[in-house]
Amino acid sequence: ALKMGENGDVDIVLVHAKASEEEFVANGFGVERFQVMYNDFVVIGPTEPIAATDDIESVFQTIQDDQLTFVSRGDDSGTDKKEKGIWKKLEIDPSQNPNYLESGQGMGATITMADEKKAYCLTDRGTWLKMKNDADVELQMDIVCEGAPDLLNQYGIIAVNPEKYPEVNNEAANTMIEWICSPEVQDLIANYGVDQYGEALFTPNANE
Repeated sequence: ALKMGENGDVDIVLVHAKASEEEFVANGFGVERFQVMYNDFVVIGPTEPIAATDDIESVFQTIQDDQLTFVSRGDDSGTDKKEKGIWKKLEIDPSQNPNYLESGQGMGATITMADEKKAYCLTDRGTWLKMKNDADVELQMDIVCEGAPDLLNQYGIIAVNPEKYPEVNNEAANTMIEWICSPEVQDLIANYGVDQYGEALFTPNANE
């Protein structure tokens, strides 16, 4: 999405990679970043040999040390950036693990691939809940890591800079930002998914 914004192909971007979003604005591609909502990332996979924990660093270290199978999106998405950031923080090159795979696809396809290979992967909780509760999908995996501060998944919205790309519809972009940050829509976000999944998929925080 940010690449499309950098090319001036869209009027606005809604993404979840804060550092890249701030760089996008700093480099003049976007006008201003507004936070909208957040959920979190979780690591899913076989419950053995990794038991449920909130220690994301321990989980990634174990995957590397024991050469467990891990499926990465490998698509430079917000989720992919988050995963790569965790490896970097641990000073680990995951490509040294022969069982580190890249799907090059979206989150749903990556989860399916990880399930087929009895592997681990990092996903946003929303996609996990949707697939877990889909009657047509039978996943033999569960959450093995959640709740770590590093797993926060913040979403931001940015209008593409009309001074750099005069052809963009800045008026519509600003209307979209005002709409999604409004109390009415923030309330909708707070309740989205509760009826179907028993919990909200996102927590709104536009006004924090």
